Amino acid sequence: MYLRPSLIFGLLMALCGMVFGQERLLAPGVSLKITCDEVPDLCIVRTIEATGTIALPGFGDVPAIDMPLSRLQQRLVALVSFRFGHRIGVTTELAGRVGDGVRVEGLIKASFSRKWSRSLTMRSLLADVPLLDNADVSHVTVFRGSAGKWKIDVSLDDFSLRPGDIVEVGARQSEDFVVIVGPVLKPGTVLARSGMTLSEAIQGAGGLTGHGDPSNISLRHTDGTVEVLDLKKRGAILVRPGDWISVGLSQVRQFVSVLGPVPRSGLIEFKDGMTLTDAIRSAGADPAKLGDNVTITHVLGKLTRPIKFHLVRILAKIEPDPVLMASDSVVLEERRR
Repeated sequence: MYLRPSLIFGLLMALCGMVFGQERLLAPGVSLKITCDEVPDLCIVRTIEATGTIALPGFGDVPAIDMPLSRLQQRLVALVSFRFGHRIGVTTELAGRVGDGVRVEGLIKASFSRKWSRSLTMRSLLADVPLLDNADVSHVTVFRGSAGKWKIDVSLDDFSLRPGDIVEVGARQSEDFVVIVGPVLKPGTVLARSGMTLSEAIQGAGGLTGHGDPSNISLRHTDGTVEVLDLKKRGAILVRPGDWISVGLSQVRQFVSVLGPVPRSGLIEFKDGMTLTDAIRSAGADPAKLGDNVTITHVLGKLTRPIKFHLVRILAKIEPDPVLMASDSVVLEERRR
């Protein structure tokens, strides 16, 4: 069968569009990093299960295959926003199998990955990236696997990127500072002083957020050596000017959802033996000042089981204070006047 050259060319262009112009569909085994600034306990890493779902705390199993990453992000935004009654931003990025992307880290407001293209350069990548205070695009490092690393001054020179590159935005006057990135309250730089410990440096950045993992701290020294440390098990760890501290995300946390007229409506960390009144107090409210009717919904796999309780009877010890399970949802009401 004879194919005209124009037809062959058209087929080749269509194939290139499929390979380069569309996002890959997600599949089981892919690891995802989920970040939600308004709900820190939703900052987690999840791997898509063989069933094609990810276990999202408080929401159960969420379908995640046969769709691009951007569509999954839209689904999570809609799901979380519906639960809390207003729009909540959720970002998703690949945490594994990222050979076709470029990752950006360092002194930026949020680390992210971008799909690689042949036209992607350092300047185009960083053009719209929000930088933290003391960040400096004249101190950018590109890590390229076994090929090594390059120091780039983006203000003077552009740089063509390759799939799998990791771009790290550095700091001005790094010889006088310790750099701290990750889930801390004030990521950026902390002025170094003689005898400063790792714990003191982290406290200088405001301390860990609710999803910072004290057992997963990466400390990179100016000579290139890297230590992975557990603050709970190590004593005083000295840091030096120019050190780079990366705080890891806590990947496994359990929580319950408390919704209604409480100061911290949303997700609170679950603890074994937590009761209904414990959860209400953890959400910043006094159970005696709330309405009588409470609904607790147990999530059992893909099934939900709502149960009604009466706070007045619980506080009067007429009924027992119900013990919660991880991923329970508690809905409260205003006290009637």
